[in-house]
Amino acid sequence: MSQARDAAHARGRQVTLHAHAAREAGAVTALVALLHARSGEVVRARPRALLRGQSAVIEARARRCPPFGRALVRARSVFQV
Repeated sequence: MSQARDAAHARGRQVTLHAHAAREAGAVTALVALLHARSGEVVRARPRALLRGQSAVIEARARRCPPFGRALVRARSVFQV
């Protein structure tokens, strides 16, 4: 499979943000850093896309709610933290 097909999130992608009881539609505005899954260390700054199962620091804009500190990102009915 090509990397483009496996890309779960990229800048501009429409997602659903879940934080506590709130669930809001939004969009990824920036991919800040790719993180090592276990240690949390920055592996790459400003990645182009995230693949399934990767952890990252992202900026996302929700349409109707205040900024989230930590949220679950959902795209295509798949949960990703």
